[in-house]
Amino acid sequence: MVTGASSPQPLPPEGDASFGDSTSGGETDAASSCHPSDVLTFVQGSYQPAAAPSAACLGTDGGGLWEDFYEACLGPNKKDANCNAYKETPSNAACATCVLTPYTADQLGPILSFGQFVGANVAGCIEVTAPTDPTALQCAKKVQALTDCENAACQANCPVTDQVSFTGRQHCAELADQMGCQSFALNAASCQTDAGVAAPCGSAAFKAFYDVVVPLFCGQLAVDAAAGFDAGGADALPKAPVDGGVPAFDAGTD
Repeated sequence: MVTGASSPQPLPPEGDASFGDSTSGGETDAASSCHPSDVLTFVQGSYQPAAAPSAACLGTDGGGLWEDFYEACLGPNKKDANCNAYKETPSNAACATCVLTPYTADQLGPILSFGQFVGANVAGCIEVTAPTDPTALQCAKKVQALTDCENAACQANCPVTDQVSFTGRQHCAELADQMGCQSFALNAASCQTDAGVAAPCGSAAFKAFYDVVVPLFCGQLAVDAAAGFDAGGADALPKAPVDGGVPAFDAGTD
C-alpha cells in the first residue's frame, strides 16, 4: 500500500503548491517518527471484491469525466470547494462514487480513501483485468491481504497530515513488510511474479495508474478491460508493486 516498492505522488493541501524543501532533513526525521504495531497475530478478513465495471464516468457525449474529478479532488491543484462542487453536480456524482471508495467498503473502486491519504487499488485492478482467471483472483486476495496487514500495523501509529508524516507512514509500512507482515509481503510478491500482472496494475506512479485503471472501472463503454493485454506473456508485463497499491498523500479528500 505505502511501501517503497511504489512511487508516491504527493498531493499538496489546498492552496499549497509544495511541502517545502525535501532535502532539509524533515522527511528523514519523519521516516523514523512512527513504527509498526505488533501484527504477528494479524488474521486477514474476507476479501473485498472490486466493484463491477460501469459507465459511471462517461458523459452524455461519451467523453470521460474522470479527469475532471482528478483535477478537482485529487491532483496538485485540487481545492475542497471545487471537489465538493463536482460531487454535488448530479451528472458527476456517480463518477465520484465510482472512482473513490473508502478502503472499508464492501466493493472497492480503482482509488481507495484511507481517510488521510488515497491509494491505488492494485488488487481490484488485477481482478478486473482478468475476471475469468482464478489464479489472478487468488493473487488479488494476497495483494489485498498485504494492504490490510500494513493498515493494521500503521494506521493508528502514523497519522498523515502532510508530506513529511506521509513519508513516515511509508517507512512504517516498509518496516511492517519486514516484520509482522512479512509472510503477506512474500505471498503478494510471489503471486505477481508467478502469474504476471496486467500492465496497468504495475504502474509505478499514482497518476499513471489513475489514467489507465479508472476508465477500466468507470468508463466501461469506452474501454475494454481485456484489450491490449497479453495473457500469456507474464515475463513481458510490468509487475505490480509488492505492496497493495500506489499511494498518494491527500489530507482533504473524504
